[in-house]
Amino acid sequence: MAATRRMIVLTNDAVIHDKETLRSAFGSVVKAIWSDFKTTNQATAGKAMKLGAGIAVGGAVARPMESLTPLQWILRGFGPLPAEFTKSGAIQVFEFTTLERALLVTKAAAAKFVLVTIAYEGGVLIGSAINQTLSESTKDAIGGTINEIVNESGWKLLFTHPFGIGM
Repeated sequence: MAATRRMIVLTNDAVIHDKETLRSAFGSVVKAIWSDFKTTNQATAGKAMKLGAGIAVGGAVARPMESLTPLQWILRGFGPLPAEFTKSGAIQVFEFTTLERALLVTKAAAAKFVLVTIAYEGGVLIGSAINQTLSESTKDAIGGTINEIVNESGWKLLFTHPFGIGM
């Protein structure tokens, strides 16, 4: 079968030529993104997701700061932090007070909170922007699938028929 060497050119006669129409179109897209962003944050368990992600990455954030997560510090009886030890593992001449330790643990926890929040909300914002490029039928299909999984106990089918096998 020989290639036909055809070129297809798609054109759009609805090109925006004036600033006011462009400003209006841009404003409506931004409003739609903001609306989706707020709706997603209200509809999802954002706080629980951020807490779960925070627990998962807390140690990874605290380690370079030579600190511990609040839970690690509590489980170690509010003892010395990694910053108080030399590379060989011996405790240094100085020791932090309990208040200084609490401030280091709080600083590590705050850094983790900021990083997880930026990652989560950034993902929601990117998803909201992508949503503006989807057709209404695609949005309905995705929304219908999510609704079936979450609200109509469709998640149970994920275990009884993995990947739709046997349906």
